Amino acid sequence: LKRISPATLRDLLEGKHTEVCPQFQVIDCRFAYEFAGGHVRNAQNVDCVEALDRMFFGKDAELAGWLDAGAQRPALIFHCEYSEVRAPRLAAHLRKLDRQYNMASYPRLTFPDIYILKGGYNQLFGSEPSVCE
Repeated sequence: LKRISPATLRDLLEGKHTEVCPQFQVIDCRFAYEFAGGHVRNAQNVDCVEALDRMFFGKDAELAGWLDAGAQRPALIFHCEYSEVRAPRLAAHLRKLDRQYNMASYPRLTFPDIYILKGGYNQLFGSEPSVCE
């Protein structure tokens, strides 16, 4: 999966690059207590595969309309503390679910734009603290 820099995430949060990325969602894969201690502005805390399944291919996805034909789907930016284990694992799990969901129409993906934040929250907070709350 592709990686993006903390500076690119900052730019997205500041409304830049809308021509190439009109919608995005930051997925914080850290534990709830880590998320409560500080997180990226507007991030969703998803710390287990069950919550990820629900959010993107379960009832929550249906409510969000993400599975509707022609729906605009956000780029997904995953991170954990260092983006070394939890975020890549959950992002890979989502890609696997997406492949299974779209098996009959390969290579189509419901969520084609999945990214991992380089250096995770640790690097983002160190270099771009203005986007953290």
